[in-house]
Amino acid sequence: MSEPKEQFLEQTRRFWQEQTDRPLSVEDARQIAANVTGLFHVLAEWAAAEVRPHPNETKERVSR
Repeated sequence: MSEPKEQFLEQTRRFWQEQTDRPLSVEDARQIAANVTGLFHVLAEWAAAEVRPHPNETKERVSR
């Protein structure tokens, strides 16, 4: 594992450790980081879907 990645995971582990009584491992931190990243990908997809019109919508309806 590269040094910056190790540092990131350790920072992630320490940050989230404050939120729980259960001891967190570096693997827990990796999973947390992946889940948070996935959440933001979904939010970005939803935001993009709100901006672009649905293929079945007409121009008049979109330009309200």
